[in-house]
Amino acid sequence: MWKLAANPEVDDLSIVPEDFRPLYVQDGDRYKLNPELASVTKAIDGLNTANAALRKEVKDVKASLDLSPLKEYGDTPQAIAETVAARLAEYESLKGQKVEIDKVRSEAKAAFQKELEAAQRERDEALRAVDRYIVEAQAVQAIVAEKGIPDLVKPFVVGSLRAVKKDDGYQVVVVDRDGDVRVSPTTGQPLTPHDLVKELKSNEVYGRLFESDAPSGGGAAPGAQRANGTIPQPQPPGSAVSKIARGLDRLGR
Repeated sequence: MWKLAANPEVDDLSIVPEDFRPLYVQDGDRYKLNPELASVTKAIDGLNTANAALRKEVKDVKASLDLSPLKEYGDTPQAIAETVAARLAEYESLKGQKVEIDKVRSEAKAAFQKELEAAQRERDEALRAVDRYIVEAQAVQAIVAEKGIPDLVKPFVVGSLRAVKKDDGYQVVVVDRDGDVRVSPTTGQPLTPHDLVKELKSNEVYGRLFESDAPSGGGAAPGAQRANGTIPQPQPPGSAVSKIARGLDRLGR
């Protein structure tokens, strides 16, 4: 950089930058700065010094500025700014799409939940059917073992039985009116369907639904007449009461 203050006189004007040559005047064989332009010369030197300092500062900033973390966006600040602006515009367009995605996800979740609840209801119904089958099967088995009439005795038995799932299968137990498992006072174990059927057989009323273990002959109570001497009223064929009446009639004969 040419400094006027450092070159007040020159032997050859050609070495002076062309823009500064008008500031020199010939003095004999040499050229010197025009003293009438001293203030202008000083101002130009000051401006050149300031510009040099500014350029150095810009150079230092560029040297210290590390853009490597943003290299995926570009190599220059301008390129980085353009890339960031494009990414922001893309994000804004996706915000609207996200609403639709959330709606689809919510609808799919609701549909799945509905199907899951339906499957659970089917499973629960299947389990209840299995429980009913197991309870009725063991009830009939116990009734037959005690020589009872299954169609007549079963309605009085199954309501007091519950199937309990165990690690090794199902266990059918006897429960009371509150749903608590009844326990045998002698063994301390839960009562079985067979225990319950034996209780009914030993009962004065329900015992008539079983074949008597006593020898046949006199003393058998007629099944067609109640304890108070009244005759039962006819019932519609096929009703539960008529089945019980027919069973009692057979036992009384």
